[in-house]
Amino acid sequence: GWSCFEIDNLLLQNVSTSEKICLQGQASFEEACCHDTASSFKCESQIHSSLLENNIGDNTITPPDPSQLENDPGFSSEDAVDVKLNVDIQHIIGIDVKTNSLQIQLSLELEWYDPRLSWEPFVGGCHRASFRASMDRELTEIWVPKIELINMLQGVQDLPEADASVRYDGRVKWRRTGILIASCDLTGIEHFPFDTTGCYMDFGETRDPLSHRVNFVRGTVEFSDQITDNNWNYQEYKTRIDQFDEMGEYKENMSGFQNTVLRVQLYFDRAQNYYVHTFLLLYILFTYLSFGMFFIDYGLGERLGYGT
Repeated sequence: GWSCFEIDNLLLQNVSTSEKICLQGQASFEEACCHDTASSFKCESQIHSSLLENNIGDNTITPPDPSQLENDPGFSSEDAVDVKLNVDIQHIIGIDVKTNSLQIQLSLELEWYDPRLSWEPFVGGCHRASFRASMDRELTEIWVPKIELINMLQGVQDLPEADASVRYDGRVKWRRTGILIASCDLTGIEHFPFDTTGCYMDFGETRDPLSHRVNFVRGTVEFSDQITDNNWNYQEYKTRIDQFDEMGEYKENMSGFQNTVLRVQLYFDRAQNYYVHTFLLLYILFTYLSFGMFFIDYGLGERLGYGT
């Protein structure tokens, strides 16, 4: 096979850097070449300096123009940025029947393209860089879409801050992990303790789409091994993975405009064995024992105490 030096010479001398296939190839060769001595720190510093010289970091409020790399032919507007939402559900902390709420630990990943953050991967040989990202416009270095848990008691803005990973072609991935609390109408609880209850999380934006210029696109929903393990015996509720289809999407009309809302619908089985063994069986046992008072002589004082 070719050495790293030969590959670099071929790319630098014979291929135009404006071609997309060349940029992808350089990024792949960069990962594969063991002789690459470029410092990641110097590389990312150079990318940051280059973008800041173009005043990219001065505008963190205005969304970028849509990128040609977006692939959403079903969306007619050419002025909105496609933002894909991926959800990794890690742990169901609890369901509160009294407040009709679901407390859940998960990771939210937003993915979009920002052409203002693209660069030639030949510059320093760097094909990825990290940028400070935040909902706080004073703290973020790049524009980030504002998404919220619409039916929230504790929403997306309460998630811990995290850096965003930016690829040379402007693709941004921003992943945050934390706890959300959703308010939902729990169903099926009248069949306690043999109930299967449902709860959903709606993600989207509540402003006029002409203002936020974001088109939210359905991504994937993944579950941790802890949730998919069928040998659980410690949680009050078990997530019904078999009843989960995919992330849903619907249009919500409010205040004269229409927004896209992404819905994650979950169903849960209650820990039936726990309630059967600790409540139902004990109640049945004590009920049968209470009949023993009728077999005790009326003249004995213990009869009343036994019945009590």
